[in-house]
Amino acid sequence: MAQRRAATLLFMLPLALTAAPGSNNHVLLDRLQEVLDSPTSHIGVRCRNDTLFYLDRLRGGAPWALKSKSSASR
Repeated sequence: MAQRRAATLLFMLPLALTAAPGSNNHVLLDRLQEVLDSPTSHIGVRCRNDTLFYLDRLRGGAPWALKSKSSASR
């Protein structure tokens, strides 16, 4: 169940970030990180680490991460 919830959050992240007002984006990113950090999420180590890396770079404003977010929401 938790794995499906995490997969859904990952899939919906670009759409949610695009549709949400700028002030709510950090809330969505924080919620996704909570799911990824949960020991009951049953998410693979590589998937979790890659997603956490992406979230960190997205929060930091890395051009490639911002570009990935905007192109995924088209």
